[in-house]
Amino acid sequence: MRRAAVVIAMGAATLAACFIKPEPPGAGGDGGGPSDSSPPLTCIRDDFESSAGSACGTWGTGSGTLMRSAGELHAEITSGLDVSGCQSAKFNFTEPVALKIRLASPLMQDRVFFLVTLPGSPQASVKLEIYNGNLYLYCPVLEIQVPYLPTTHQYLRFSASTGQDMVTVFAHYSPTGASWNLIGECVHTNVSQLGAELRFAVGAGVGGAPRGAVFDDLTTTAGSCP
Repeated sequence: MRRAAVVIAMGAATLAACFIKPEPPGAGGDGGGPSDSSPPLTCIRDDFESSAGSACGTWGTGSGTLMRSAGELHAEITSGLDVSGCQSAKFNFTEPVALKIRLASPLMQDRVFFLVTLPGSPQASVKLEIYNGNLYLYCPVLEIQVPYLPTTHQYLRFSASTGQDMVTVFAHYSPTGASWNLIGECVHTNVSQLGAELRFAVGAGVGGAPRGAVFDDLTTTAGSCP
């Protein structure tokens, strides 16, 4: 059964305006995670070649069944696990950040999430989700939906543009990771900080044999990576 489309419920006075401009083909819902008091990261990059630190590398915290294999991160779900994936500590999410990931093998009976959470008033999330043959873009109160094409939507990216108490998050897709096509954009007001958290994961269906998704090429364009 599909979950509700709205990821974050907001009061009218502090509602984050969300403007979406879909371009075919192109686009929720699992939000955020615990806050982290560590210093903001200046870079998140992982080709998953090394298992140093953890399955999620040194930048993030893993949950569920995760394994690195042949330069890819394999996230697996079982009937006893609801979500398997990685979540970052806080990092700076300011222009010209562009955060991308490659989906090497999402399976259609599961939900695959790619989520950025912006601390603000109230907290707001922008999420791409693959579920039941469709790609969804979720802003706090609106969504768009297009048919999911594994080759066309192999790479997904979030980028940000900042203004006074405002962050605009753009969602893109690419078949190659070189040139990008806009899925839509979400304008968030009342954002008091420019930190953010990243989460990507695969969520369980109901019962059955272990299933999952494969992630690769996690990068940001900001900061200095080792």
